Amino acid sequence: MRFLCMHKAGAKDEAGIPPPPELIAGMGQLIGEAAASGTFLAGEGLRPSSTRFRLDFRAGGCEVRQGPFTGENDLPQRLVILKVDSTEAAIDWARRFGQAAGATRLELGPLTEPWDLGMMPKPPGKVPLRFLLLQQATAASEAGTPPAAAQLQAIRSVLAAMQQAGVLVFSETLLPSKKGAMMLACEIASVACVLRRRSEVSSPRPTMICATSFSPMRLSTRTSMQPATCRCRCCDS
Repeated sequence: MRFLCMHKAGAKDEAGIPPPPELIAGMGQLIGEAAASGTFLAGEGLRPSSTRFRLDFRAGGCEVRQGPFTGENDLPQRLVILKVDSTEAAIDWARRFGQAAGATRLELGPLTEPWDLGMMPKPPGKVPLRFLLLQQATAASEAGTPPAAAQLQAIRSVLAAMQQAGVLVFSETLLPSKKGAMMLACEIASVACVLRRRSEVSSPRPTMICATSFSPMRLSTRTSMQPATCRCRCCDS
């Protein structure tokens, strides 16, 4: 069973203040241990909401707004990571994806790179930009209603076009939030231990822990976990 773990942004994150070296080192150790045990598949961080865009789809049109944003407790149902040459290209692909998926809202934001945290110098020359695209959940997705066949085919087509263009890095769909959990910061360590034990003892399949940050919510110390949809139908989730 795979899980997506989402850490909510705080005031320092929104201000663009890098985490202290000891926190980076501690996260590196945790991720290293999780990767070595096979429970960690991927992890990314988002830059402040002032660098992000929201695409709202209404009446056949698409309105693009740039941050900063305040938290609106939006639940994600699908995420895509893109690697593009420009912000404009990312917005164009996001618009195409939103139209194909029948989305009501998408949030598009640049991912944090190692040089943003001072971990390494920025490579010389033109460096590709990586963006995380989040699709807002709807009443239908929260009820567990699958997309119609035509819509599902449209999503597959745009993802195939992304892959052919060399811009698709990763895509995943989440199960309804009722199958996830919201945790306060003090609960995270104990839940992580439970996940590790469960993955080692009762499940031969990896647990996905993807560290991402979103626009600040009313309680920015919360972290939420939501199971990801298994495409290969190999698990009972």
